[in-house]
Order: sequence, then C-alpha cells, then structure tokens
Amino acid sequence: MISGSLRQARRLSCSRIVRCRARDPLRLPAHRRRAVDVVKSHLMVPAPKYQVMEMEPDERIDWKEVTNHDEGMTAMEMVHTATSYPPDVLMPLFRNKSIILQSRHGRTYPVPPGYHLQAGDILGIPKQLPDYLYNRLEGNTRPIRKLSLAETKLVRSWELFRTDECIVINKPPGVACDPSRGSGLTVHDLLPGLMYDYDEMPKMCTKLEKEASGCMVLSRNKAGFNLMSRRLRVARAPSFCFWAAVAKKPKPASGRITMNLDIEKKASGDRVVIRMEESHTTQKSTVEYSVVSESKLGPAWVSFYPLTSRRNEMRIASSMVLKAPILGDYKYGGDVAVPREQLARLLGKGRNDLDLHLHCHQVSLPYEDLGGRRRVITAPLPPHMKALWDFMLWDPNYKDPYLAW
Repeated sequence: MISGSLRQARRLSCSRIVRCRARDPLRLPAHRRRAVDVVKSHLMVPAPKYQVMEMEPDERIDWKEVTNHDEGMTAMEMVHTATSYPPDVLMPLFRNKSIILQSRHGRTYPVPPGYHLQAGDILGIPKQLPDYLYNRLEGNTRPIRKLSLAETKLVRSWELFRTDECIVINKPPGVACDPSRGSGLTVHDLLPGLMYDYDEMPKMCTKLEKEASGCMVLSRNKAGFNLMSRRLRVARAPSFCFWAAVAKKPKPASGRITMNLDIEKKASGDRVVIRMEESHTTQKSTVEYSVVSESKLGPAWVSFYPLTSRRNEMRIASSMVLKAPILGDYKYGGDVAVPREQLARLLGKGRNDLDLHLHCHQVSLPYEDLGGRRRVITAPLPPHMKALWDFMLWDPNYKDPYLAW
C-alpha cells in the first residue's frame, strides 16, 4: 500500500500537491491523499534538538547581535569576522560548546559552526582564548609561563632526543597533554622548560592520553611542526609502536583493524564508539597489531601500530574488536580488563586501582642515519609495566622488527 502510494506520489508535482491540499484536501482522491502524506513524511527533516541553557550574565563573554546585513551567515563566518581567529582555533571552541547562541525566541544553547544565523539572534563569543589555543595564533604576545627550577629539571628529565627541529620526550602516565578541569600539571604547562635558547615554545606534534605513557614528538619551530605533522600523522607505514598488556591472547595473532569511530556525548562524559557505516560525523581509524608473547596466567603482550591518530583507537580496537581489553582499561574493557586475583595480588594492586598498561614504546622519525635507516627513538617502560614484564619474564629490550628499518 505504501509503495504504491509512493509511486503515485512521484507522478505528481510536489508543488501541485501542496497547492491542491491547501485549497481543499477533500477534493483529492483517497489514494492521492495517502500519497501526499507519505511524501510529506519523507520530506520532513526533524529540527536539531539543542539543550536549552539558563545563562547568567558573564563578563567573560562578548555578545554580538546579528543584524539584517549579517543574516544568512554561518556561526563560523560570524565569529571569524568578529575575532579574525583562524578556523583551526575556532573549531575547538565549537566542540567545547564555548560559543553559544541566544535566539530571538529567547532560547540559549551551544551553536554548531554551520548554523545559519537569523536577524535578532545574539552570538556569545569568549573574550579570552585558553592557553593551548592561544599558541596557534601567529604573532601572539602572551607572556610565557615561568617555570621553577624543579619544574624545569622535571621536564628535561623526560627528554629522549633533540635536534634543531624537534624534541622527543617520554611522558609519564597520569600527566595530561592539554589543560582541563582537574588536570593538574600538564605537558603544555611544562613546555617553556624545553625552549633552551629558542624564542618560541615547542609545539606538540603528537599527543597521548592522560593514562598512557611513552614517546611524544615536539616541534621547536613552524617548519619542524609542518614536517613532523605531515610525516607522522599521514603515513603509509606505521611510525609508532605501542606496547600493551591485554587480558588474553587475541585471535588471530596479527592483523589490521579498520573502524569508523564516532564520539557519543553523555552526561557522564564523552565516549568513543564504533559505527557500522561511515557518515559525516565518523572518522576512519586503521590499527595494525601483532602478538609478541603470551602466558598461561592470561595476559598477553601485544604491539599496536596505528596508521591514524584517533582518540582511544587502540583501546577500542583491543576491547571491542579483539575482545581482549588492555589491562587497567576500565572505561572500555570493564571487569574483563582486570587480571586474576593472583596476578593482581602479586603486582601489589587491587582489582580497582590497576594502571593502564599502554605505552608508546618507539617512534620512527623522518631522519636517516649514515646507513640510510630512519632514526628510531625508544622510551623505557613505566614502573607499573616494568613490574609486569619482569613478573612475566618478558624481555623489555625486545627489538621491534617493524620499526627498526
């Protein structure tokens, strides 16, 4: 019945249907009335649901009213015109819901960058950028944070490799890369300690999660940032090797995983999920893996080689695709990410306070030595992973065959 109505609706002009129905719906035959209803149901697009916010007067927000001349502009164009900030600075503000809109109907909600403004709307723009976004502006004059002697010694003790273009550090677990609420001391706060005789602070070419540890590549100038970002993030061959201890041996023992990742926002926090089909909100992720060693107690040693740089991609590939979550990954692995009671007791940890066993062990830099091989930087294991490797009799000096070329 519905398919027949659709076929009959396609024979009619949509404008003719609407005009006839506006004059007198009863004049249309029954089958044409059904066709109109089906066409309208297929053409109607639900309006986006925004969370209405109760805003209090805030001196940190600059309110811009949309005039008749500005009507039709997108929120991104309006903010760019008002602030002259580039898109790579504005997009994090939209993602963090820092740019809000007060519509002419009195509602206030976070606005997406592609929203078309109407006359009478009021756009709220932060007057001051966060520190981690301010460094993206060219010619910024914000004073550089002065570090104490202890902080300078701390960040320089992480240094593994340094050239005129880049620095490689060994980030410890529990230290976030960018500042946020409750993050404490971050890598961004300690970057002035790695300036040495340069006038600008290093920039992070790669980032790690707060719970993870290992190699991070920093650029010392703009040319080095462009080179490292192009070579490391868009690579045909893997440039990073991550070591992880998973709850059980994955099957098969090696392979490549391709996923469509999307961010699911909840009241408890954002969570990365896998989508079956690709869409405009998903990001493609490709991760290769190989099992290095296994044990009868359950945990296995796995090397991950990401070809993309996506959020939590190795944790999701391990827990949701391989069904072998990384030890200590309570967010995606749940109770399966906890080892047996005997192993947890031997490691001196309870079942609910185990650290994440994910470490960026090696990075292959776009530098060649005298033999024509790329320079590979290795970061030693953190203490909690070193204890597990010693207990399992795994060799921490194992040379990875995929990056040592």
